Amino acid sequence: MKKLQHTPQCAAGFILVAVLLVAGPAVARAQFLGAWLPPERTVSGKVAVGYSDNDSWFCGANLGHCEPGSRGHLSDLVASENTQASTLLLQAEVAPLEWLAFTGQIPFHDITYTKNFSADLSSTFTGSGVGDVRLVARAGRTLGSNAVNGGYALTLPSGSFDISANLVPVGQGTRNHDFFVDAGHSFWPARFYVEAGALYRVRETFTNEFGVVIDWGNEIHGRGTVGYTAGSFILKLATHGFRSDDRTSSVGEPEGQFRSRWELIPSVVYEWKGRAWVDFWMDIPMAGRNTPADVAFGLALTYRSGRLGGE
Repeated sequence: MKKLQHTPQCAAGFILVAVLLVAGPAVARAQFLGAWLPPERTVSGKVAVGYSDNDSWFCGANLGHCEPGSRGHLSDLVASENTQASTLLLQAEVAPLEWLAFTGQIPFHDITYTKNFSADLSSTFTGSGVGDVRLVARAGRTLGSNAVNGGYALTLPSGSFDISANLVPVGQGTRNHDFFVDAGHSFWPARFYVEAGALYRVRETFTNEFGVVIDWGNEIHGRGTVGYTAGSFILKLATHGFRSDDRTSSVGEPEGQFRSRWELIPSVVYEWKGRAWVDFWMDIPMAGRNTPADVAFGLALTYRSGRLGGE
């Protein structure tokens, strides 16, 4: 089997996947839902927005024009490139029992990707629409100051994954299966708490418009959070990292095509009467391969109903 060549079609596909990774800070952050389940017989709704303006990427070993892990461009064919991406995430969560909760997430993306070949020659891709839908089921318990839960999430692609030059896709094109666990500990009466989580994502294969079957590689994610409560405010510092397996395809196995990213996520949350929350965060990339390297930020509004059906 021959090595995959760095063709414009293959390069375009890989670049647009990376564009999608920068498109959804609100979505990426929402994959970990926390160690503590909502109170039983409650319904919660969340509206989150995320924005990024990205000019640089963490280089991979496959690119050749920059050192792996350094900040550079995804393509050696352009002088500069920029992605501006806005994401609106709608989330609903129902907790029918003390130990069980179901969550649904629907993102909407608006993406503009511009690559400048020279001072007077550039090309712009645009795309907007519904992103991949994610459905989550999790079960867990709170035992004194400790909480733990685990579960399964299914991601359903939102339509065609077109890598042609006149459309940027708004989904990643594959059905994903997530298996995760979260744990937390409160140090009350001290105002600190900590959380940690792990997630393994199984990605099904995808066939692009040229008939090439692509396996983007399964992913392993981890995160840790330290939180401090000060009156109605919660100050949080989270760290998140992931690494994928190498990408493979039906026309060859390119070398060094895995994706990875490590980021810090500071945030400030305002809580109102234990029923509503306003959350502002920044996503600061620290290291990676084949992933965006610039800061993203977002804002989320969450409201939780009272207990359904009375006490």
